[in-house]
Amino acid sequence: MAEMINMPKLGMDMEEGTLLRWLKKAGEAVKKGEPIAEIETDKSAMEIEAPNDGVLLCTYCKEEDTVPINTPIAAIGAAGEQPPAVGSGQPAAPAAAPAAAAPAAAQLGGVDPAHVEGAMTMPKLGMDMEGGTLLRWVKKVGDTLKKGDVLAEIETDKSSMELEATTDGTLLKTYCEEGETVPVGQPIAFIGAQDAAIPEFGSTQQPAAPTPAPAASAAPAEPVMTERTALEAPAAPDGRKLRVSPRARKLAEKNGVDLRAVAGSGPAGRIVEKDVRAFLQSGAPHAARRSAAKRSETVKPLAGIRKVISTRMHQSLSEMAQANHRMDADMTNTAALRKQLNASPEFAQSKVSYLDLISLACTRALMDCPFANVSLMPDGIHYKEYVNVGIAVDTERGLVVPVVHDVDQMNLRDFQTESKRLIEKARTGALKPDDMSGGTFTISNLGMFGIDSFTAIINPPEACILAIGRIADKAVVVNGEITIRPIMNLSLTYDHRILDGAPAARFLQKIQFYVENPALLLLS
Repeated sequence: MAEMINMPKLGMDMEEGTLLRWLKKAGEAVKKGEPIAEIETDKSAMEIEAPNDGVLLCTYCKEEDTVPINTPIAAIGAAGEQPPAVGSGQPAAPAAAPAAAAPAAAQLGGVDPAHVEGAMTMPKLGMDMEGGTLLRWVKKVGDTLKKGDVLAEIETDKSSMELEATTDGTLLKTYCEEGETVPVGQPIAFIGAQDAAIPEFGSTQQPAAPTPAPAASAAPAEPVMTERTALEAPAAPDGRKLRVSPRARKLAEKNGVDLRAVAGSGPAGRIVEKDVRAFLQSGAPHAARRSAAKRSETVKPLAGIRKVISTRMHQSLSEMAQANHRMDADMTNTAALRKQLNASPEFAQSKVSYLDLISLACTRALMDCPFANVSLMPDGIHYKEYVNVGIAVDTERGLVVPVVHDVDQMNLRDFQTESKRLIEKARTGALKPDDMSGGTFTISNLGMFGIDSFTAIINPPEACILAIGRIADKAVVVNGEITIRPIMNLSLTYDHRILDGAPAARFLQKIQFYVENPALLLLS
């Protein structure tokens, strides 16, 4: 039977959301967990994922429509099924909660915090989120709170956001410290009357599995949301919290606009992108722009993805015997082939990059040198009969490495399509754990920053990583004559526990060979 997907309620004060973009069209098949749409609230942009396998039967709103919470936006069902009719603008009843539904991690000391009024728990912000880090307490014990007041800032591997009070009262107790990582569903604070008894939650206990409630045929499906961007909300001159769309905020930050000087034209005075553009075009006085510098400093705990990077880099350097070889590659033939490919109709819309060709060169070299396509594990050396190439990507959240799987079975077009898809997901914070696992070799590129050469750190448990710098014209000797050629430095870091210097040198030579003879990469 068809299932409704409603505009979700993502915050205590959220009344509506904007449908930014449909990722799937009516009639397309969808898998459970597959993103079908992007929505935007005052604080964040998020993806809505399909709750079940099926077909997107219909959509009830258009892109850029602002939709009240609990209002149907789409229906998923079986192919050929008639989508349910929905009255215009009438919110659908929210799905009934399953009987005895309580988070497994939250059943503490025999008391379920979900059933204790005023108990604030670590929220679940994504399908794969298991815990979050308490970055900063905005309020302290003893402070008076109103429903919707910002209580604390929390961070996950993907985003940071503000946690708002769910009720009026006094902050009577906090259950964790700043910088502490807390499992989803575990209490972090308690809000109540000044004379209220403060609950003490004990150690985590695994509750008995609840009896599933019968499925309600008319109940809408509960969509899964993946947080993509968390945004701070500045205060208006009168102390009210400004309502600003993520696009508007990004444009304002780029141009140094003080949002307090911008008049909002959206619902409830919300500032949208067009308002910022109008402000910029109006020739607003310089005094309305943000001051250039603030003579202060901010301390941010090492948490989230930054903490993950720190841990992995320390692990890599402390557990491996890392050595390095360097070699220059003449990019004359590669540049010529790239120019020829990009002039062809096949690549007219999506241009071939040097990274595309170098990735295929490394893949071919790994197939020729299987001793380099290995990992050292507790049970011995694992020789991989496949090539999965990780590509280091610089993002606003830090360094992430999406992995293109089975590159040894791909042609140039296949690799280009898949790598660009993953790189875009990395930059928008939409990567899933499977997108970043299983690599056998990694490439790190800093050439776009003018770096000639550098030493990269191995991504465990891989055995090698290649660092590539910029392509620069250099004087070289060719056939006894000095000439100018485009040269790129190739820097191979390898695990000396597995690879000796000579085999590693032969592997780097093989990479250089394919980089300098890229036409061989196009042969099947």
